[in-house]
Amino acid sequence: MIDQIDGANIVSPRVQPSADSITAQVSGGDRKRPSRLSRVEAALSNLRSGQMVIIVTEDADREVGHLAMCAGHATPDAVNFMAAQGRGIVSLVISQADVDRLQLPMQQRRSGPVGRAAPVSIEASSGVSTGISTADRARTIQVAADPASTPEDLVSPGHVFPLLAKDDGVFALPGPAEMAADLSRLAGTAGTSVICAILDDRGDHAGSDRLQAMSTSFQLPIVSAADLLEYRSRCDRQLELAREKRVSMVAGGELRAVVYRSAMSGSEVLALVGQSGSALQSPVFVQQGLFLADQIGAGRNMGGFHEALRELERRGHGTIIILGNRSASSLSMALNDVYERQAIPFAGWTLAGRVLVELGLGCVELLDASPEGAAILRQFGLGTR
Repeated sequence: MIDQIDGANIVSPRVQPSADSITAQVSGGDRKRPSRLSRVEAALSNLRSGQMVIIVTEDADREVGHLAMCAGHATPDAVNFMAAQGRGIVSLVISQADVDRLQLPMQQRRSGPVGRAAPVSIEASSGVSTGISTADRARTIQVAADPASTPEDLVSPGHVFPLLAKDDGVFALPGPAEMAADLSRLAGTAGTSVICAILDDRGDHAGSDRLQAMSTSFQLPIVSAADLLEYRSRCDRQLELAREKRVSMVAGGELRAVVYRSAMSGSEVLALVGQSGSALQSPVFVQQGLFLADQIGAGRNMGGFHEALRELERRGHGTIIILGNRSASSLSMALNDVYERQAIPFAGWTLAGRVLVELGLGCVELLDASPEGAAILRQFGLGTR
């Protein structure tokens, strides 16, 4: 059990290393990471020069490829190339800030595992004819991507289809819109980008052979969601160290309590770190939310929180990660006297991974075994068991 935390001190965010410095440090048998870093750097180089890249995500255990480029470079020729060579729908990836700025109504969310929130289709209110030509679509993309544009500069429906990327990018969802937004932002633009699915001759998602052939033919770098996830975990964690304090446990001993905040989504996470938190293999426990029973030591079947505290005390080191509650009824749930563990989503595990990397951990032992969580943490370069 932990005494109340108060009077926390404000501390400065930890400086993150550059990709070049990381690549220079990795050598010998650890060749996977520089390969991933170099693939992302190659993609960013192409994007900065106005070229396209191929981004690859996974959907139902198959690879799905998209052409992607920064919206500011979307010329009529580029849109034509996407439509002719990609063959999918040319879509504009935007942020929630763009939706708010342009006052775009949202379509009804499609149900199912591939459902995604999307604004209505759009068209430039001037400078276009029918709207379907590649020149007209390029014009619409440029208008929508211009930070100075207002709602009056667009009309709906139209021939350009916006996709709303989640604020935390691939940390929130390893999807094509999030990849494109992250890469565009890392390339030095506002994050607005254009994507188009790559289809084969039968109209299905192209397989890896076709993606590789397109990459070779047109000299387009291929970058995967796993590549970008690891790159961002090392070079672009977007994590602010907000508060820190030493706290005393009732049973004796101290923990370092650290509150981190995602700079992009504002989500907060509490890390309780025992002594020697950067040990070669550190026990780690991750929990979604903190129940009243956890805080006062009451209730039945309280689950792993107090067990994790005892394990940290026994070993003398380790880390407990407390993620914010997702449910709107989290305060009511906090009164439950029977522990009901909430499933940790992908975004929760990536937030935990960012914190563990920020804390300097290299290899972790998950006290509450989660194959899904372990697989995600490994994409952050963390060893797990």
